[in-house]
Amino acid sequence: MASKEASQKQFKFIKDKLDGNHLDLSLCSLTKIPVKELSMIPKANQVDLSCNQLTSIPESFCTLSYIVMLDLSSNKLTSLPSHFGQLRNLKKLELYRNQLTDLPSSMFKLANLKWLDLKDNPLNPELKGIAGNCVTENECKNCAVKVVGHLKKRQADEERSRQEQLKEQQKLEREKEAQKKAEEAKEKEVLRRRKAEEKEKRRKEYQTQLQKQQSQAATKSVNEDTDQDLDTKAVNSGNVRKRESGNIFITLLLLVVVVAVLLVGILYGCRNNSHEICRKIKSTKWFDYVADKIM
Repeated sequence: MASKEASQKQFKFIKDKLDGNHLDLSLCSLTKIPVKELSMIPKANQVDLSCNQLTSIPESFCTLSYIVMLDLSSNKLTSLPSHFGQLRNLKKLELYRNQLTDLPSSMFKLANLKWLDLKDNPLNPELKGIAGNCVTENECKNCAVKVVGHLKKRQADEERSRQEQLKEQQKLEREKEAQKKAEEAKEKEVLRRRKAEEKEKRRKEYQTQLQKQQSQAATKSVNEDTDQDLDTKAVNSGNVRKRESGNIFITLLLLVVVVAVLLVGILYGCRNNSHEICRKIKSTKWFDYVADKIM
């Protein structure tokens, strides 16, 4: 409740300072700009905040785009908000006798600015040279044109620099991504080769095992064939010996028969023959013996 009453009291105080479109808040010992109360008085497009104790300006002040004249002279401002360029309708800006060293680049958007006073500020050498002395009306008008032009160029340079940094960053990211993909591809290739080597190793082991089994099977088959050949040869050798024994027996038997037939023939031939040979045969003892047995 107390806060609400204080706000209402401050609003009444500010409204009492309004004269037409001109709001005079100079010499009010302000340390902060009453942005909320100012936003409630949109017809106050000429605002005088000079000769106060302001050290900074809130970003919310930049929403008061209806302001066309702004006097911030004789304060203790060290900087302006970064979005100060949103005050697009601003035509006159008094900033003399503050502690400003530079201005925000966004002020290049102040295309309607016709007056700018920057004297008695510790501006950086570049900005001070562009702003000039701001003693006469023409110098303040030229200051507005030159400073806005300078800030426009600086903004373009900054944007170009940001774009270059962005491109460089994107390039680095692409290179990093490419390197990552290359490393991943390399790892995949190593893994693929390892798998291929393992597969080839298993294949060789399988082939070696298969050849070993085939060799063992062939050796076993040769041994079996050799044993079978030996058995066959042994059987054949026995049969040959049997056949040879039978042949010898038959030959001997035939020889005995032939001899017997010859003897019988001789006996019959010489029995009644008086040939000298027959006489000799008859004179032998075996003739008489055989003749008795046969005849």
